[in-house]
Amino acid sequence: MDRIDGVGTGRYNGETGYTVEFTLIDAGEPGTSDSIGFRVFDTTTGVTVLTLPLQNIVDGNVQARDDRPHKWQVVGASAEGAAVYRRRISNIV
Repeated sequence: MDRIDGVGTGRYNGETGYTVEFTLIDAGEPGTSDSIGFRVFDTTTGVTVLTLPLQNIVDGNVQARDDRPHKWQVVGASAEGAAVYRRRISNIV
């Protein structure tokens, strides 16, 4: 199993000053046990604006690339409830 925990900063709904913390887990093929989770929060106040607890993806595959160990990709992944967040997530840069 391969796991990456990451942090990034950027915009949320067009506003700067937000941080995203995320976890991606590649549990091997065919991807049915792969997991994703994240939290987006105001960097200054720490107030959470979006959260998706770590959970198995429903449709897709998290892939840790052997040929490029620094490169991860999430292929067609969606998690339970993630569709509600999809528009907002796309604004995180």
